[in-house]
Amino acid sequence: MQVFSARLGFEVEAELTDDRIAAILDALDRYSPAISYGPGSLSIRISVEDQSINHAFTPAYATCIDALTVSGLRRDIDFRLAVVEIATEAELEREISEPPIELVGATELAEMLGVTRQRASTLATSSTFPAPLARLASGPVWLKGSVLRFASEWERRPGRPRKKEAV
Repeated sequence: MQVFSARLGFEVEAELTDDRIAAILDALDRYSPAISYGPGSLSIRISVEDQSINHAFTPAYATCIDALTVSGLRRDIDFRLAVVEIATEAELEREISEPPIELVGATELAEMLGVTRQRASTLATSSTFPAPLARLASGPVWLKGSVLRFASEWERRPGRPRKKEAV
């Protein structure tokens, strides 16, 4: 027998109250559960023992379904399976130990390039600058690696760029 980490993600129609989450955690207690949830979704990670990764899904699924029904959720009415991930404990440890994705905003961008925030914002609009990973209310964010690659290839010219003359 081998220990596997199983993550099952569910689409949830019913309200996930604190009492309901507590009931799910209690039902899964012996499986080292971890739960994350938000509006319309619930993710459960548990440890299961089985002979192979191909067989680990069945007990993981049955265990999670039992816990959800104990909490008062109705199968196929209140929740539906949406995602399944099963990995060996070694694979999970490797995934957890990977460095996080590093993001930079306008302030970090200016510091990395050694320019003002205003100049960094102008550079970020050029066609040679990497596209932002996302645009948040606070502004765009970039992958740090993309910005470092740009900085290494950027041909910096001293002084201010010339103003274009009106025609």
